[in-house]
Amino acid sequence: MLLTIPPELDTAGNNFLQSGNEYVSLPWIDERGAVKQVGVMHLAAKSLLQFEGDAGGLLCPFVKLNGEEVPLDWAWGLLEHWLPVGRGDAQGLTVTAGIVTPVETKGFLYRLTAVNRGAAPCSLTLGIKGAWKGATKTIFHTYQLNGKNMFFHEWTGTLVLEITSGLPLAALALGGNVNWQESRLEREEFRLQRTAMLQPNQRMTVVIYAAVNQEADGAATGVIHLRRLGWRKLFQDTLQWLREHKPGFPEHRLRSTFYRNLWFNYFYAAGRAVDSDEIVAVTSRSPRYYVSSAFWSRDTLLWSFPAVLLVSPARAREILQLVFTRHVKAAGEHAHYIDGTVLYPGFELDQVAAYILALARYLTWTGAGILKEEDILRGFQGVTGKLLANRDATGLYRTMLDPSDDPVSYPYLTYDNVLCWRALKEAAGIYHRMGNNKRCIQLQQLARHLKRAIYRHCVVDGPAGRMFAWATDARGNYELYDVPPGSLQLLAWYGFCDSFQAVYQNTVNWIHSAHNPYYYPGRFPGVGSRHASYPWLLALCNDLLTDRYQQALPVLEGLTMDSGYACETYSAEDGSAVTGAAFATCAGFLAYALWECFQKNS
Repeated sequence: MLLTIPPELDTAGNNFLQSGNEYVSLPWIDERGAVKQVGVMHLAAKSLLQFEGDAGGLLCPFVKLNGEEVPLDWAWGLLEHWLPVGRGDAQGLTVTAGIVTPVETKGFLYRLTAVNRGAAPCSLTLGIKGAWKGATKTIFHTYQLNGKNMFFHEWTGTLVLEITSGLPLAALALGGNVNWQESRLEREEFRLQRTAMLQPNQRMTVVIYAAVNQEADGAATGVIHLRRLGWRKLFQDTLQWLREHKPGFPEHRLRSTFYRNLWFNYFYAAGRAVDSDEIVAVTSRSPRYYVSSAFWSRDTLLWSFPAVLLVSPARAREILQLVFTRHVKAAGEHAHYIDGTVLYPGFELDQVAAYILALARYLTWTGAGILKEEDILRGFQGVTGKLLANRDATGLYRTMLDPSDDPVSYPYLTYDNVLCWRALKEAAGIYHRMGNNKRCIQLQQLARHLKRAIYRHCVVDGPAGRMFAWATDARGNYELYDVPPGSLQLLAWYGFCDSFQAVYQNTVNWIHSAHNPYYYPGRFPGVGSRHASYPWLLALCNDLLTDRYQQALPVLEGLTMDSGYACETYSAEDGSAVTGAAFATCAGFLAYALWECFQKNS
């Protein structure tokens, strides 16, 4: 069996914040407040493009007192769990900092305010320094791009960093209330600063406005637009949007985990391409995730989508329009480029069912008339046909790869067939909405036949009695196994069986027992798989959605994960990320699972 095993992480010094909006990603803001990278999605390049800083950062705040640069003792946090705010102190000086990423805006802001707390006047220089070491593109792996250009855009008063490759690809412009005569631009290094004599208790503020676009003029004029709007309006509008769109969550130790991962999913599992303004859906817009900047329908529609609905039904509708037009033609193929073409071939049954399940969830949640859109209707009919095309004489449905994207030992997976069963029932309901009762009845009959076939072929003898097999050939051969990205534990959640049913209970008990070679006891116990042999965060999400939530909550409370953001797997000993850092779609499933868990059980 040929597996693609994820690399293990070096978690040393893994302490960071991130922020962003639909256009801009800031995936690594370190303990000094240094923005290490600025990223944009580019549809024509089918990838994430990034402006990369050196070890000191692309944008780093700095302070000089009486001509000498002084280090600040920074403490950073998140306002509304998404906007980085910091405070630094040194030699009688207090500096506060804030980064704002306004929603639906091609840019961000970095604000610094210094106050002289000393008893004597001081000469203060305040600003942002950086070094642009180059540009990269990411589709799974990150590669260096050769073309770049940095120059002063005179009539807009901005410093412009432009990624070029014959023609320009993307540009980042920086401007603000700095003194351009004393600011510096030397090769790839720059400083944007102001100097003033501060009396005791006097303050000085520097605001850097950053804008992105397809090329230099668009980015430079974007800075002018942001400056016209001003820091105060952009900050207040962003804060208001976050407060208006966040769903309620009770006071609990996991409240911060919920909101941090909710926003991480919303802004990093989808975004707008800088060259087209079109929405794109990805596993993650952070290059730290080992298969970032690509589309999996499972990730987007089963994990990310429910959390997006919590925040914005309008965004959820836009994602459905995207997947039922651009991606549906290759539905079921392992991974897609962001333009919908196939990146990584291999048929996965659960990824076909995901389209129908997400559409049904949206209709249940909103009742909106999205079925009147021709592209949605055509895509739905096409994906339903593709689902049915994988049925054979056994009454079961085949797959090539499992929900961990690994080859299957036998062609019929119980979990995948349960998703098919649920998708058939939902498709029948959608046809009923459309007034096509003949098709509705046909799909209802197929769902009933499939359920009987699952109980006939997929229930086997286990160590503690009858249980669901992971996979079978429907001729007596089967495998006992489970994977967190598509766990048998979710069969009750999908409504296939009752949670108190013996065959289901035996299955869940097997998953969490020593009989399962991928169950890991320890301080932070959990379930893994051969794809990544550590406890998976998705397994805890499965627990939250089922009767094991009481066991999952204390484990989740102790995890550090990836500086509080969702990761693929974690250490059973210390709770830190082991594989799959910056896993944005998993963050969505975590946020949704927490929300549903507390809705049902609080």
